[in-house]
Order: sequence, then C-alpha cells, then structure tokens
Amino acid sequence: MTLENECFIHSENLNGSSRQVRQRRTFCDNAPPNEALTGHECFIHSENLNGSSRQVRQRRTFCDDAPPNEALAGHECFIHSENLDGSSRQVRQRRTFCDDAPPNEALTGHEFVLSDTCSRRMALKRCAAGLLATGAMAWLDRSTLAAPAETAVTIKPRPWVKIRGTYGGFPQATLSSGKSPVNDGINAIWVGSGGLKAAEIARCHDLGLKVYAEFNSMHFAAFLKDHPDAAPIGPDGQPSPPPHGWQGVSPFHAGYRKNRMDEFRRVLETFEIDGIWLDYHHAHASWERADPLLPDTDFCPVALDQFTQKTGIPLPGDLHQASRLLLGKHRDQWTQFRCDVFTDWVREYRDILNAVRPGIVLGTFHCPWSPEDHDGAIRHQLAIDLPAQARFIDIFSIMPYHARFGFVRDPAWIARQTKRLGELLNIRGTPEESKKIWPIVQLADWEEPVPAEQIPEILDYGTRLPATGVTVFHLRGVLQQAGKADLLRKTYQAMQGTDS
Repeated sequence: MTLENECFIHSENLNGSSRQVRQRRTFCDNAPPNEALTGHECFIHSENLNGSSRQVRQRRTFCDDAPPNEALAGHECFIHSENLDGSSRQVRQRRTFCDDAPPNEALTGHEFVLSDTCSRRMALKRCAAGLLATGAMAWLDRSTLAAPAETAVTIKPRPWVKIRGTYGGFPQATLSSGKSPVNDGINAIWVGSGGLKAAEIARCHDLGLKVYAEFNSMHFAAFLKDHPDAAPIGPDGQPSPPPHGWQGVSPFHAGYRKNRMDEFRRVLETFEIDGIWLDYHHAHASWERADPLLPDTDFCPVALDQFTQKTGIPLPGDLHQASRLLLGKHRDQWTQFRCDVFTDWVREYRDILNAVRPGIVLGTFHCPWSPEDHDGAIRHQLAIDLPAQARFIDIFSIMPYHARFGFVRDPAWIARQTKRLGELLNIRGTPEESKKIWPIVQLADWEEPVPAEQIPEILDYGTRLPATGVTVFHLRGVLQQAGKADLLRKTYQAMQGTDS
C-alpha cells in the first residue's frame, strides 16, 4: 500500500533557522526488493521538483515530550530520526503544514518537504543547473535582478580588507564581454582545480583579478571505486558508512596519498594561479551543518601499527578492544597521532608548492568550530590541528556558514568565530603578519535560506579584524537569487571606497 502526503511545509528550527521548500514525498509500507522492514520502519522516496530524488530506509519517531531539559511550547515537537545505516538525528522544531505555498510558489501535484542531506558540491551543481535554465549567467547584471530590500547596515571603507572575492568558478559571461568584476569591487575568484583553464586565468589576470584554486584533499571518493581498501574504518572494523552521504578517504592509504600529491603537483605545474586552497582536509565526517554526524575513524591496520610505532603504546590484536582503548584510556594520544598525520599531509603539500611554484600562497578552507565546540570534535573527530598546520599554511579561510550552521538570525556568530580563530593562531590582522585570515561567508541559500537584505551585515561581520580578506559562497547562488548580486556589488564597492 502506498500513501502520499502532499503539501507545502515551513520548518522553523528553534535555533532561529528556517526554510520553506516544495517537494513530492511518497511513504511506502513496503520497501523495494531486498529491503525488508521491521517495527516502525518505513521506506521513503523523496522526489524534489527539480528532478532529483532520494530513497531512504528510516525509523522516525514524533513525540510530544522532548528529552530532559527540552521544554516544548505551542506547536513545537521533538523529532528523532534514526536512519537504518546507524546514523540518527534529534531536533527540536516548530513545523507548519500549509496547503498553499507562499506568493510566487505555485504548487503542482503532490509537494512536500525537502531532504536535508544536500552536500556543498551538490548545492553548487543545483545552482548551476538553475542558472542555465534561467539564462542568468551574467555577472552582477543589475538589469536582470529584483531590487534588494533596504538594510540598516552602513558599510564604510575598510582599507585592511585586501581581498574581496567570490567562490564558484570563472565569471564567464563578464570575461567574454571584456568587462571586469573589479569594477564591482571584486578582486579575486576561487575556482575548483578541475575547472581551471589557462586562457581564462590569463584573462582574469589582465583584468586585475587574482585566481585561486580550490583543491579536494580528502573527499576524492572516486578513488574508492578501484581501491575499496582506502575507505575509512570504524571501531567495529568495517568501512564507516558515509555520514549524510559524505564519503571520505583514509589518510593512511599510501596509494591515495600519492594520488592527491601527484594531482596537486600537476595543478601547480600546469596553471599560473596566485594560490591554492586545501578543501575537505579532514577526517571522514559530515560537519557543514547544524546537526553534524561525526563517526570515529580510522582504525585500519596501518593506522594502528603506526600509532604503536609513534607512541610506543602497545595495542591488543583484537580490533574491538584496541578501539575501546583508543577512544578511552588513550584518547588524547590517539587524537594527537591522527592530527599529526593530517598535518604531515599539509607539510607535503607545502613542500610541493615550494618546489614547483614558490611565491604563491597556500590556503585552507576549514571547519569554523572553536576547540571546545562539540566536545572538541575539530580535533577528536576531524583531526584538524590548526596551530600545527600554521607552520605550512599562509591563509586560513574559516567557513562560518551562519545559516547552514543554525545561526541565520545571529550573523554576529561569524565575527565571534573569526575572532576566536585569531586568538587560537595569534593572528591580529596587522599588515606585518605573514599569516592571514580570509573567511568564506555564506550568501547563497543552501537548503537554509539567506535573506538578501542580510548580505551587508554578513560581509560586515566577515571582514572585522582579524580578517583581512573575504570571499563568498557561492557565485552561482548569488547570481540566481534575486537582489543578492546587487547588494554584494554595493557592499564590496563601499568597502573599497568607490561609488556604486
């Protein structure tokens, strides 16, 4: 039997974030072949109206009473979702089901709530598809954009902000027309290393733009197709399932390390870029969201052998016993050992850069959490040791995506996290410092919407010292979402001290 629940849903999380989405979702009592269901399990097929779809086998419980210390009021409810791959999520939420969509959101057929598992790369791809469909690829074309709402934030010139950038590729339409984004206050772009083109880089340089590459360090999941042994191993001795679909690769796999270093070298040898940023340089986890999934990895035999060699701490032959010791009695030593491995990757990246293209900068896009957030997960689970990496990194691009992380009503969180990073790394934003902080801030919707009128405020908080540069996530989304491109242009021009 198949039951269809169809409507438009507005979900308001009680941390202040909210979203409105349109979708067709089908709940089925019977799963597809070979997907046996038990108890309160159900099989859900979600079909987004952009053509994408998702199938998940799940147990979901709606309860009137929240856990201890979680008082509920009004139409609030507590939801516990347990995916049958072992992951789970608990959220305190107010949810409104309405038959009618907001203005300009006509409903057709059966529409329901959107899944919240879209990755950062998928968000970019979806926006690219939308731009192609609407023909909105012109760079900051004021004639095609709706007038932005008035904002209360006034931006004055910020001479300490040396870089005003965008992330998400070459602005093809503008470059082809001979116009320069520099006129809009933009002086740098970030492009994925797989999308670099020598002719476009030269054209950008001629127009006064710096071109920085983004390099995928630990998320090149295609490698696993021919090398399944490179999958990160959980404490049960099995490959760790990809949390929220995010598939990492083991830093202990020698073949994968060689693959990434060879590709890093090729990019630097081939393209005359101004710098290169490490991206996804962390352990297997899904953290770019308000409700992260942070599995403990990597308990592969190579890692366990190296741990004993490095620390002198013997481990039992039984993996389950060994993992319990590493996550218990020896947790601090295990954490430092894993951090040191990821830092050594950064050292090797730096050595290659110095040998192939000395003089350009090495940056990193990294998790915005402070050391104490999520019980120290930036080190314990993600294996990111920023002070240690600072020996090799020039630019730290913290990723305080305020809407994505549940702070859409508190964009000041961006400045708080940036300040905390400066304290951690002893970076103040003074001209004589060699290490710099250039945050990448969220302007485009990524499931959670970012109001257009919030853009000046976001960029205000994103460029407060110790930050001396900024870039925005992401170009395609900004161009697609009405009013945002014009506000970005005006804000960057105001920071630069030019007329709009």
